[in-house]
Amino acid sequence: MKEFHKVVTRITSKKDYIAYAGTVTAEEKPENTCLETRTADIYEDFFDTEEEAKLFVRTQKLEMAIN
Repeated sequence: MKEFHKVVTRITSKKDYIAYAGTVTAEEKPENTCLETRTADIYEDFFDTEEEAKLFVRTQKLEMAIN
């Protein structure tokens, strides 16, 4: 079993949210997912290292601030 690092992004009409959500243990890297609900789009992205996941969060926060 390997550890993968999860990031969750939630996009709503009022506010966007992104956060490092910890580790997931699995045989293979989980698929990235997108769930569309009536009030939000929720993305789950998985990374091989914590550093990659946290870099993704920082980069996306900058993008959200610009837009």
